[in-house]
Amino acid sequence: MTISQGWAVELLGRKLDLDDLREELKAPFDPWLEEYREGNETLLLLRSKAWQAFATTGETASDARRLVEQINGRTAC
Repeated sequence: MTISQGWAVELLGRKLDLDDLREELKAPFDPWLEEYREGNETLLLLRSKAWQAFATTGETASDARRLVEQINGRTAC
């Protein structure tokens, strides 16, 4: 399991939906998902190359909301 440097946002949701996203959002696609092991738990992390330029969690959280809305089909690409 490779873990990228930089900002990431944990995605939560129904297993079926998260499994679909695992298949659709694989690197080198941007944004992409990574799995991160924390003890016995596996976290699903959303990452984006754009976030490398961000200096704060607020910037990252704001753009993550935008991406999640896009993924959920709530806004135009």
